[in-house]
Amino acid sequence: MTDFSDAVNVPSHDAWGPMTGYLYQALTGLLILMQKRDVQGQIAIEHFDDIVFQGDCSALEAIQTKHHVLRGGDLSDRSVDLWRSINSWVDSIKSKKLSLTSSFVLMTTTVAKKDTIAFLLKRGADRDPSVALQKLNQICEKCTVSSINNYCANFASLSVEEKTALINNLFILDACVAAAGLKEAIIKEIVFFVPSNHQDDIYYALIGWWFSMVIEKLTSDDGPFISGLALQKQVSFIMRSYTPASLPIDVLDTLNPTNEEKEKISPERIILLKQLKLIAASDTHVRNCLQDFYHAYVQISRWSRNQDVGSDELTKYQQKLIDEWSVRFIQMDESLAGENSNCSELEKQKEGRELLDEIEKLDLRIRSEVDDHFVMRGIYYMLSGDLKVGWHVDFMNRLCDLLEKADGK
Repeated sequence: MTDFSDAVNVPSHDAWGPMTGYLYQALTGLLILMQKRDVQGQIAIEHFDDIVFQGDCSALEAIQTKHHVLRGGDLSDRSVDLWRSINSWVDSIKSKKLSLTSSFVLMTTTVAKKDTIAFLLKRGADRDPSVALQKLNQICEKCTVSSINNYCANFASLSVEEKTALINNLFILDACVAAAGLKEAIIKEIVFFVPSNHQDDIYYALIGWWFSMVIEKLTSDDGPFISGLALQKQVSFIMRSYTPASLPIDVLDTLNPTNEEKEKISPERIILLKQLKLIAASDTHVRNCLQDFYHAYVQISRWSRNQDVGSDELTKYQQKLIDEWSVRFIQMDESLAGENSNCSELEKQKEGRELLDEIEKLDLRIRSEVDDHFVMRGIYYMLSGDLKVGWHVDFMNRLCDLLEKADGK
């Protein structure tokens, strides 16, 4: 199980130790699945063990994590970390949850000292499971450490064949990255494909998805495993927002501006409201317009701050929108003038609403893969707030004084 021993000297109501351990366990699962690069592989958290990995053609790996920060941990021959892990695996073997063909892996932030049992069970040229088994048997015969007595007795109860198979398949991964370093380790797995100014964005998007999947698997009946294919698809989905043909969309649908935030864009907002009032737009339509207006305002600010979109690109896109509006506005103006030069205000309002509806249904994208329609609509509303576009045939004559007052501010 995940070790929380760093929390022994803090008050019992302080949960930082266990919380760090659980987060470390979950994020380590993500890192392992990324490092395996096996789309057919799958991983589970808190199923048979802290972490379980099942590859396409490989034996199941039962992984225990031991995270230490304050005291560095202990991997001596009589360490609780080592023996508690062995005891857990012995229990799982006896209960048939795990077979002796499984791989048993202890991942720890502690360093294994030379010639210790843990050192002899590391991968590499110094690995010697037969000597490690001899040492384990000797400790079981003369164990005087109360904290591991029961663990030793449990291990000793296995047959010679069972003990040999267990230790032959037991691997110590020491000096593993601690919780504070997991972010960097995870980013390294995808860093080649990630623009440097968006590494944090992609990391947080990925772990947000990962934690939601872990919680779902822990609480549902759909099975405990998260597949490498699901991870690959999610990374691809996130990365699509950072291709040359796309842009990251990171404003929430539930985003609601504060009064202070509204004040920052109040001149444009006031003119937009006047524009909508001129055509007698419904209250619901006005609310939807304001939401898209504010979302687009925030999104463009973020794109500009992160240098995702340059001012030239944004200016060209705005002009494209204005050109498309201009064609339709002229058609509306000519239609009203041709049918009846003395058309009523109600007719002008109706034509204005129809123009707005037509504009809102356009699919003019700032980049080809940016298919979130609030971007185009919101920028149109921003242009409306600057009186660069309008919906009522007489909008400029009626509202130009408001723009002069806004510029005066």
